[in-house]
Amino acid sequence: MSQYTDEEWEEIGREWRRAANADDAIRLDAPSFIRWMKHAGYIKDYVCVPDADLPSEGKYEPDEGRLYYRNTSWRGALRGNPHDIWTLIHEGCHAILRHRETRLRAAPSARKFETRGVTRDETDTDRLAATILAPFHKADFKPGMSANDIEERFGLSNRAAKWRLEEFERLYRRKHGIPRPLPAGVIDFLAEQKRKGYPVTSLDNVRAFIPSPLKQYEGDACPSCKKFMLVRSGLSMKCDCCGTTTGDD
Repeated sequence: MSQYTDEEWEEIGREWRRAANADDAIRLDAPSFIRWMKHAGYIKDYVCVPDADLPSEGKYEPDEGRLYYRNTSWRGALRGNPHDIWTLIHEGCHAILRHRETRLRAAPSARKFETRGVTRDETDTDRLAATILAPFHKADFKPGMSANDIEERFGLSNRAAKWRLEEFERLYRRKHGIPRPLPAGVIDFLAEQKRKGYPVTSLDNVRAFIPSPLKQYEGDACPSCKKFMLVRSGLSMKCDCCGTTTGDD
């Protein structure tokens, strides 16, 4: 388990973007970030080598203070390829977190041999890379946002965008005090028990906090209950939580 909360990871990532004078940008320039790490003294150097000379897409050598990348990975990042951008920042985050063992950007098939310590380090590195590349404060996140929206906004791979979406949803719920929605299977089970006559008194309350997938919340707080559950209703807006209706636009 990580030593940091989601919110703490977000702040750590933001501090590194600020230090690199990159916090104004939505999409991070990964090669420029790695160059800044060298000029600022966080790494001794970064080295691009022929693909055949490196068994993985990238490598961090802590004893040397160097990052190694395949030529194709560096060129791919320059072209804006999401996977290569992630590789550059991921290896840079090993240096930021001061991991003490050599780290390779390995293929998924090789990861089953990782030790528990290596796995923890890789998880932490991915968490930091995600907050640097796709920070919550730059997401303009609203309920109903999709992984494709995040992929397009930050230039992530679809896999990374899906993972980041789950984190954005957690952060948003905690920020606005919205209970975590129960899985559909749990709701269906409770409904079935109630239909059979069992006293399921909490079902209506549970349903009240489950946003409909067909609704797009506006992103503004309700002026009455302060929940972020306003939906468009003609020329006005109505709160799904307390029923308050705003005046016509």
